[in-house]
Amino acid sequence: MSELATSYDILKVLGHGGFSAVFKARRKEDGDIVALKQLDLTIENEEEKAYRDFKEEVDILKKLDHPNIVKVYEELILDHKPSLEMEFIDGDTLEMILKKEKFFSVDDTLDLIEQIAAALNYCHHYYLPGNFAQHADSVLRRRNAVIHNDINPKNIIRSKNEDGSNRYVLIDFGLSFSDPDAVRHSRKEEGMAEYKSPEKWSGTMIDAPSDIYSLGIVIYELLTGSVPFPVKDYKTTEEMIALEEKHKTAAIPDMCKKG
Repeated sequence: MSELATSYDILKVLGHGGFSAVFKARRKEDGDIVALKQLDLTIENEEEKAYRDFKEEVDILKKLDHPNIVKVYEELILDHKPSLEMEFIDGDTLEMILKKEKFFSVDDTLDLIEQIAAALNYCHHYYLPGNFAQHADSVLRRRNAVIHNDINPKNIIRSKNEDGSNRYVLIDFGLSFSDPDAVRHSRKEEGMAEYKSPEKWSGTMIDAPSDIYSLGIVIYELLTGSVPFPVKDYKTTEEMIALEEKHKTAAIPDMCKKG
């Protein structure tokens, strides 16, 4: 029996992307429900650099404590794959909600902005005791500040609080990082094309403004039902070049004139 099957009952596949799979799982030891993420990467032991880099990032994520950020519990190796145990959020992603409801009301959008902006503010100003802050590229950057790096409707879940109010939770920190220099030339510059900030297209320094730009695109989509610069075919080079130029130089279409 695999290590995964020995430790967990897999209840549902929550998602599967290019780099990982996420499951709703029941921990056999105590019956708790968790979200379990496995990277599509094979390693032999904990001393491999890929796992040490993974663990270093996860050690910071485990310290994040905010009601609008998914709680990360533990990292482990299951069947030679780096794995991550997280809080299971019972709700729908913004992507799922938009497919059903088309767009959000102004009040619901303002509620989301308040919660997710608070989560990003917490991440961007996070620091460990004794670490320093510095100015870089006109942005105040704290060492160990966490940049999510993949803000899009798939990575925000809406659930319900006990009083019936909405709770919006930022999930999937799989492309996040705490060292902008280390991420400059890595695959972490990627993310969903419609939400990529201009600096991500250019391959230059990624920092807190990149997350803020992507959140702005999400807000635009919530209010209008579509992103400002839609993509029809990700495999068409000409369309992706045009999308890049729009994000770098074009004015955002007036949302009041859409439709």
